[in-house]
Amino acid sequence: MTKKGSSTWKLDKRFKEFDELNNILKKSYANLPHFPTKTFFHLKEGSDLEKRRQELEHYMQVYGRY
Repeated sequence: MTKKGSSTWKLDKRFKEFDELNNILKKSYANLPHFPTKTFFHLKEGSDLEKRRQELEHYMQVYGRY
């Protein structure tokens, strides 16, 4: 969830969809922010999921400045 001014945004997507978006954007933009790495196994620990969520949120916030 991201808050900008008095607006709050919540985006419900799967990690795979963000990864696909990142792959498309990499073709046009060289200096994209760090994108969280994929794992071969499902993340089960709450702390791992929270870390990935925070990294994705940071990615979207930085990308939003482009």
